[in-house]
Amino acid sequence: MKADSLRFEAYKYLRNALANGKLKAGSRVSTQSLANDIGISRTPVAEALLILEHEGYLERFPRSASVVRQPDAWEISELYELRVALESYAAEQAAQKATPREVATLKSCLGKMKECLLWLRDGGHECLDAEMLRYYLAADAAFHMLIVSVGGNSRITRTIEDAHVFTKIFCFPRDRDDHHLFENIFHSYKEHARIYRALKRRDSAESRESMAAHILASKESSMNFVQKYYAHKRQGGGIDSYDMTFKES
Repeated sequence: MKADSLRFEAYKYLRNALANGKLKAGSRVSTQSLANDIGISRTPVAEALLILEHEGYLERFPRSASVVRQPDAWEISELYELRVALESYAAEQAAQKATPREVATLKSCLGKMKECLLWLRDGGHECLDAEMLRYYLAADAAFHMLIVSVGGNSRITRTIEDAHVFTKIFCFPRDRDDHHLFENIFHSYKEHARIYRALKRRDSAESRESMAAHILASKESSMNFVQKYYAHKRQGGGIDSYDMTFKES
């Protein structure tokens, strides 16, 4: 396999690890361990790490391994503002441009989110377990990125994809699954359903407004978590020693 292909394989693996919570904010990143996990040599992994450092996902300290960056509260707020501007525009465009097949795919994503609700309600579960949480997040991400991609602007698509990864690195406490309770999932599902119905009706204005309202609700919830985290950190507490209930999308 060519060096460029190996570097891209390593880069894609690392991006996925950041997006799905395998690599959390503050995590040390070992070139050798990653090379072993992927099954390639250290060189393409090291090159991929340099790209991610340049993109702002990682930082390197002298004589130390790379570490996943922990965005500050202001940076997270800016990322959500960026998402509101671009994703609401993307939703407006999708209402005009989405094909029947793409609308059907959005409905399928929404159906997968509903499966998680039914699993909670009918199974008597208090929260999503790790497997169902991954299932929900995959459907959520697919819903958003399909809407963005329908507009056909690759630069906007990449910018939003980056914003999603950055917000999820820190705003999503993946070592705690109990924040995804039924009430949080239900509210998030209703917000996605509202967006879907507006897109299906080809209502550009409602699509834009629904998407903006959804992301603003996610921002408020995430910023509440961030403020709690930093306040607790100043007091010397750890991230797992207090309740972090919030919804994320």
